[in-house]
Amino acid sequence: MVTANGTYVNGKQISTCQIKHQDQICLGGDDWFLFVSAINDAQRVKRLTANTLIPELKPDKIRMGTYRFDLRRKDWFLVGDDGSTCDLVIHGPSVAPVHALFEFFGVPFWVRDLGTKSGTYVNDEPVKRCALKYGDRIRIGEYRFIFHGKSRPPTGDDAKALMDKIAKAFSGLCETMKDDSPAVRKKVVKAMGPLSAVVPGVIPRLIESLKDTEHPIVIDAVNSLAALGEKAFPYLIDGCKGDDPAIRQGCALAFCSTHHDIGSALKELFRIFTGSDMRQRAAVADALSTVGPRAVDTLMTALKQHDPDVRWRAAWALGQIGQGAAKAVEVLKELTHDSDENVEIHAFWALERIGQKPAK
Repeated sequence: MVTANGTYVNGKQISTCQIKHQDQICLGGDDWFLFVSAINDAQRVKRLTANTLIPELKPDKIRMGTYRFDLRRKDWFLVGDDGSTCDLVIHGPSVAPVHALFEFFGVPFWVRDLGTKSGTYVNDEPVKRCALKYGDRIRIGEYRFIFHGKSRPPTGDDAKALMDKIAKAFSGLCETMKDDSPAVRKKVVKAMGPLSAVVPGVIPRLIESLKDTEHPIVIDAVNSLAALGEKAFPYLIDGCKGDDPAIRQGCALAFCSTHHDIGSALKELFRIFTGSDMRQRAAVADALSTVGPRAVDTLMTALKQHDPDVRWRAAWALGQIGQGAAKAVEVLKELTHDSDENVEIHAFWALERIGQKPAK
């Protein structure tokens, strides 16, 4: 029988076909969905959640531990451990708060890893972004996804449609960030982080959110910036040397809490700290004190600089860090006999803050 929309077996249109066990049949060709199941039976898809920004996905339970999601309901959705941001919430030690983005703007369907440590895999290969085809197996942490749907090679029109949709979504989020409701602004900040993979303007917007009067919103902005890693470092460095104390503290906290290596950023901050711009030097000293123990080695190097202004500011920053700067005690003791009185005073003060009380 010939039909207008065709009959598909395992994603391929057929006229006649012998059916085997576990073959997947689609009548009408308009069947797009994603199966998700736990790789380890001890893990389960805990729940689905919705927020005001992203529509809810409604699962149809197929069998214990396996769920099906209709992919025709929306253009994109987030997968991860963060229930306030993600559409599909899954829990596990290898699942990031916001782990992956699924995108659909026509054909094909895409999956994008959002810079996670554990990665996203398609057919056991790590991917940053990948167009999906029928039967592809996607692995996110302790969970396996199987893609079911028609596909074709991506085209330039697909990419343009994707960017247009994302740009429109970003524009809407920027407008919503001005909302009077802290709860709405908080959701926007958490939703913005994943978009940084494709929208250059996200990081400056998150930096701006560090000035929000609501502390939970600032913390969410800090966490989003910390999760972005090296791509956010140039913006965080600019914030650390800037005049705004709220942005300076927020950027320093992002360096403090990120799981990424901040060695390259500390080198640049040290260069600024030991430079000739006194205003930036004071700002970076404040920022390094907020970065905390991760900045101790950088500050210990600064203690040995010829410029006494650099030395006393480094001692002050180590004192602000307190007991986390214990490894700097011996160098600070040497500075209690410094030729510059201001350096001596701050060295004694820093030692007291760390928990040492050398005799004067």
